[in-house]
Amino acid sequence: MTIEETLKVILQERLSICRFGDGEFLLMLERRDLAFQYKDSNLALELRTVLKNTDTKVLVGLPIGFENVNSLIWRSRVFWKSRIVLLMPLLRGHLLKDARYANAHVTRIYFDFKDKRKSDLYFDLWSKLWSGRDIVIVEGEHSRLGYGNTLFQGAKSIKRILAPAHNAYSEMIKVYSFIAENLDKSSLILVALGPTATVLVHKLATIGFQAVDIGNLDIEFEWKLRKVRQKVRIPNKYTGEAIGGRNVDEIIGRSYLDQIIAGFGINKQSYPKLGLEVGFVLYGSTLDKRAKIAEVTQRLGGALTYLVNNHSDSCREDEIKGSNLSFEFSAYLDLLREFKGSGPFILVNDTIFRNHATSLWVQLLESGLHSGVRYPEILGDIRIEKVHFEEKDRKYLASWIFLIPDRVSLEVFIEVLDELISKKLNAPSSAYQHYIVDWLNRNSIFSGWHGPKDQQTLMRKELTVRLEHELSKRLVHRGIALSSFGRRSPIMYQVTRGYDRVKTRWMAVFYPNLYE
Repeated sequence: MTIEETLKVILQERLSICRFGDGEFLLMLERRDLAFQYKDSNLALELRTVLKNTDTKVLVGLPIGFENVNSLIWRSRVFWKSRIVLLMPLLRGHLLKDARYANAHVTRIYFDFKDKRKSDLYFDLWSKLWSGRDIVIVEGEHSRLGYGNTLFQGAKSIKRILAPAHNAYSEMIKVYSFIAENLDKSSLILVALGPTATVLVHKLATIGFQAVDIGNLDIEFEWKLRKVRQKVRIPNKYTGEAIGGRNVDEIIGRSYLDQIIAGFGINKQSYPKLGLEVGFVLYGSTLDKRAKIAEVTQRLGGALTYLVNNHSDSCREDEIKGSNLSFEFSAYLDLLREFKGSGPFILVNDTIFRNHATSLWVQLLESGLHSGVRYPEILGDIRIEKVHFEEKDRKYLASWIFLIPDRVSLEVFIEVLDELISKKLNAPSSAYQHYIVDWLNRNSIFSGWHGPKDQQTLMRKELTVRLEHELSKRLVHRGIALSSFGRRSPIMYQVTRGYDRVKTRWMAVFYPNLYE
């Protein structure tokens, strides 16, 4: 069958599909070890049984080389021609002459093709399979299918069962038993476990589940989004066919963790691995921004990452929709409530990628994490001014980056922030109001507001400045020390601040529409 025929018959007849590739054939016929699965005589026997399946509710998929290779790029065409020459003499005795075989390439619908335009049709057909359905993803512990993208956005609900990234067959019976004993047969089971998936899908289909060996589909979707022509590593996901892709970052968000209902043979301490937790406030979500977030969090050694997107129209499945009612402050409160460990915690606005020296600030964060904090305390970008008012102390924290070292400081921060944005601020004194208006309208290249000067933006900025000052003041009154990232690296901090000033002015002149 063609790829399109295979997908349509799965949809129309609500069938399951077990897929065979060269790896399954090598295990079955030559008893070879694979990079992600040791040879096993029982696995080989079960694969041979699946290949001779006669259950009409189960499709068996053979590689695209058995159908037609003309649509493939030359590397894939050469690969499959050589494989068919090698495999066909060995397979003749295992194939049913009158059987209808599906196309196993249904999960590889982007990279291998010369004309990649049809991949949109194929992904659309896939999305119809789980649209409005409860899905259960059975995957290797680092696969993270659909995490950080919209592949499964039409599903009614998502649950996950984790198994080992390598040698998953050792846990196959436990996974099968858990599903058989605990899940409703109306659930769609999506399996990505290498050769183990071929066997597990067949077992589940024979007891009434619709189960699909989904293989590499999520990585293909990621490559399609990036429009790549080389197989590249996807951050936070096992990418076995890309250089460095088997070394996976331990960066997982709360939404992913909440979907996990069981794990077998995995490092359970990593789910969740409590320690540094990082929260980002986003104003729009893009692949480039998400890649930068992953890079920063990996560099800091964060285990858990939480994302609040204040542009709800671009919110991804693993991001929390921000109300933007109190701008970044309401998003900070949402993030603070997500943190569940003992600390430390980092809160940062995505302006770190736009108006700030990203790499230098990450170095300062790293320094702050090892600076010998004095509890309770919050570290940040400290501003010190000569003037002060009842509403503003001389020293305050700029409200775009915070390092909270412990749970006690976090709880106080939550209480103060909740109190601050749930109640209306008192009317400002005339002197303080004059100070803010002067700062917003100042023409100096060294100080003041350098963003858009329209009335709506100025009103919003006036409110956020007042909230910034009031937040710092209330934290101090609650006994929280406000400290600078420059405490340990004062010269580097001053250089970073100087760079930021230049970059902010540059962005204001040439990219004024990027201000949020």
